Amino acid sequence: MSTNAQTRNERRETRNFRGRSASFSKTRDLLEGQKSVKEDHTLMNGLRESRATLRISDAMQELLSKPVLGFYQAPQRQREPFRAVRILMCLPVLALLLLPSFPILAPAATASGNYAGYQVTGAPQTLNRARGSWVVPGVDCSTTPNSVLNMSVMIDGINGVGDAMEIGTFSNCVSGSATFGAFVNFYPTTTGRFDKILSIKIKPGDVVEAQGEWLVESGSGRACPTNSWHSSFIDENTTRKVDTNACTPSGFVAPTSSAAFLLTSGGSTLSSFSSIPSGRDLTKVRDSDVAGLIGTQGTCIGLLSGLSTLTMSGAYGGPISPDGCSFTLYSES
Repeated sequence: MSTNAQTRNERRETRNFRGRSASFSKTRDLLEGQKSVKEDHTLMNGLRESRATLRISDAMQELLSKPVLGFYQAPQRQREPFRAVRILMCLPVLALLLLPSFPILAPAATASGNYAGYQVTGAPQTLNRARGSWVVPGVDCSTTPNSVLNMSVMIDGINGVGDAMEIGTFSNCVSGSATFGAFVNFYPTTTGRFDKILSIKIKPGDVVEAQGEWLVESGSGRACPTNSWHSSFIDENTTRKVDTNACTPSGFVAPTSSAAFLLTSGGSTLSSFSSIPSGRDLTKVRDSDVAGLIGTQGTCIGLLSGLSTLTMSGAYGGPISPDGCSFTLYSES
C-alpha cells in the first residue's frame, strides 16, 4: 500500500473514533441525567414519606398521651369556675329570646271584679263602633256545674254611664251540662232593656265575629225614627249572620266613650274554660278587635290611647300582639 493511501486510512479511522467517542459521551451524559432525575424523585418521595411518618408519629404520640378506657376519649375541656352561675345569669335573657312573638304591653290594670280583658276610653262620640272575633271556648262542667261565661264586645256599659251595647257568646254550665249560644244586650231602648238570645247555633271551636254600632238616625227610610243601636253576629264556620236593631228613646245620645273586648261571669260563678284566642292574628278575621268611628275600619285596641287591663278572679288577659289586634284570655283554674 502506498504511503498516501495509508495516511488516508489512518485519518478515516481517527474521525470514526472521534465520532464514536462523541456519541458515547452524549449517551453517557443522557444516562447520567436520567439517573440524576430519578435520584431526585427518589429523594423527594423519601422526604414526603418522612414528613408523613413524622405527622403520624406526632398524632400517635398525642393519642397515646390521652387517658384511654377501652376507647379513645375526646380531650376534656378544663372546667371553668362559676360557669353554672354565669348560665343562670343568662337564663332571663334566653327566656326573653324564646318568648312568643306577642310582647307584653303594659296598660294600666283595672280591678273590675266582673270582667277580664281589655278596655279603651276616649273622648265622647269617638268610639261608636267596636268589632271583635274569637274562638268559642269549651267549658268543664264537672268542675263548675252551675256557672256562666260570656265573651263579648261592648260599647260603654262598664263605666256606668247609663247605656250599653254588648254582643257575644255564652258558654254556661247548667246542672253539670254545657250550653252554648249567642246573645245581644242594648240599653236604653224604647222598650226598656233589650236582652235577646240570637237564633244561631254555635259550638266550642267555632270562630265568631261580633260588631256593635251606635247609629245617629236622620231622614226617612231608617230602621228607627230615633237614634239606635245596631249589632251584627257572624259564625265564620257556617257564614250564618244575624243583624239586630234597637231604637233608643227620643233625644237620647249615647256617650260612646269606651269600648271593650272581654269575658264576664255576670256576678255568677265563672265557668272553668279553655283559653280564648281573640283578634285577627289568631282568628284570621280581618279588621277585628278594633274600635273607632263608624265608616272607618277602626284602630286595633292595643294601639288606642286609654288602654287598660280588666282583671277578675279566675281569668286574665294574655299579652297583646305587636299590631295591637290580638290577645288570648286564660282561665286561672
